[in-house]
Amino acid sequence: MTPHQQNLIKESFGMVAPIADQAATIFYARLFELDPSLERLFAHTDMAAQRKNLMQTITVVVKSIDKLDAIITLDRMPNASTQASRHSAVNASPSPTSRVSIRA
Repeated sequence: MTPHQQNLIKESFGMVAPIADQAATIFYARLFELDPSLERLFAHTDMAAQRKNLMQTITVVVKSIDKLDAIITLDRMPNASTQASRHSAVNASPSPTSRVSIRA
């Protein structure tokens, strides 16, 4: 990823951050629209907290976009490791969120 691309990501996220909860709500609505079977995985989830966690995670990634290798390694990012364990516990793969695309 080029420095220019990194700056574009930071600038774009800067516009999303002020409406973080709304953006996360749209994300999950689109996810469940594309694959309604995923909604059952969140049946007992505090979605307000889930939306907050999603946006906090994206914030960490965006702020660290120039040093992604340091945050991608699961043992260096305990929250990601914990999240991966939770997904494994419910037999979920990381791929469902790849179904959601962001459109300009």
